[in-house]
Amino acid sequence: MRNRKNNPQSSERKKENNNSDAPRKYGRKNFRPKSDVAKRRKSDDGSMRLNQYLAHAGICSRREADQLIEAGVVAVNGKAITQMGYRVQESDIVKFNGRTLKTDKKKYLLLNKPRNYSCRLDDFGKKDSVFELIKGSCKEKILPIGKLNKNHSGLVIFTNDEKMSAKLSHPKHEVKKIYHISLSNPLKSLDFK
Repeated sequence: MRNRKNNPQSSERKKENNNSDAPRKYGRKNFRPKSDVAKRRKSDDGSMRLNQYLAHAGICSRREADQLIEAGVVAVNGKAITQMGYRVQESDIVKFNGRTLKTDKKKYLLLNKPRNYSCRLDDFGKKDSVFELIKGSCKEKILPIGKLNKNHSGLVIFTNDEKMSAKLSHPKHEVKKIYHISLSNPLKSLDFK
């Protein structure tokens, strides 16, 4: 029987396995975690997928846009595109059935929301809705980032910029929120129990 400690083949295998640059083996397939850097580069270069661009321009949904792209009726800078996942820049000229498309410009609106006004989308069109306060401020469809309760007042940001909205509202980005609270009565130690 051979001794594993003194076996030169097993020590070579250990060296190979300890190489941090080598892909790890899990089961039958090699596995190497994808780098977050590559993902960030794609989204930070200002480009967007063509199907997303068509959806933002109000032509159709993303799935329907995929079908239009496959059919070859969408052109970017004069060239028909049939490739899924094709990315366009803001400077690109996108045409659908010969018509030049434009997405809405990014709009941002700050509102110092008064008390007793609702930020809920369900209350759209009601008299005590913040949407009545901003009515006519811009032609683009803008939505609030986050919400304040009806009986609270303070800053509400409205935008049509989905990336900005996600960065400010998604918990993974850990955006700090500051609340200033005014009390109608003095605070007592019993209130903390």
